[in-house]
Order: sequence, then structure tokens, then C-alpha cells
Amino acid sequence: MIRSDFEKTKQDYLAGHRLNYGHLNGCSSRTIAQSLACLTIISRLRCIVEDPMTEAEKRLREYLAKIGRRGGLAGRRELTRSHAKQMVAIREAKRAALKAGRPWPPRNRKALKVS
Repeated sequence: MIRSDFEKTKQDYLAGHRLNYGHLNGCSSRTIAQSLACLTIISRLRCIVEDPMTEAEKRLREYLAKIGRRGGLAGRRELTRSHAKQMVAIREAKRAALKAGRPWPPRNRKALKVS
């Protein structure tokens, strides 16, 4: 009689995985969820221990961190109150021009007066 995956018992499930994952031998009294959590943790630890970063990868990671930090510092700006007011005035002028059916940006930008 063939059982579906949903009908497998915990012991059948773990027995199938013991062939591939020897560290699950002590997990027979645990639930399937606990066993999978155990498997995930051990797999991640194996990646950390067995696959250390090469020197080139370390240098690359340091370089990317450095340029990311530099870009973040350059991207920050302080907006003065007067500059913020000018930006709002330009935005309102654009909205009014488009609502009136006039082209934006205006053809003669010098004629545009922002107060």
C-alpha cells in the first residue's frame, strides 16, 4: 500500500532523511518542525565553517561597504528654509501652468518669477 506524503508518519519522514543527514539520528523524538529547524541551523553552520570567505571576497566586501558609506554621506543634504520655499513655489507654478494648459517648463525660463 502506497501512502501519500501527507499520510507519512514522523518516523517515516525522519527515516528517509537520516540517509542524507546523519545528524538527524538524535532527532527522532522531536517533531518534524523541530527537526527541520535543527537541519537548517546545522546547514547554515556548515556554510559558515566549511566555506570561509577568500581574501578577495573580504576586500570586495570592505570596498563595497566603504563606497556605500561614502555615497550615503554625500547623498545627505540639509535643506534651508528659503530653498524649501522656492521648491514649493516652483511646484505650485508647474501645477498652475499645467492646469491652465500652458507648456511646462516655460519656454522663457528667465521670465518665470519665483518669489
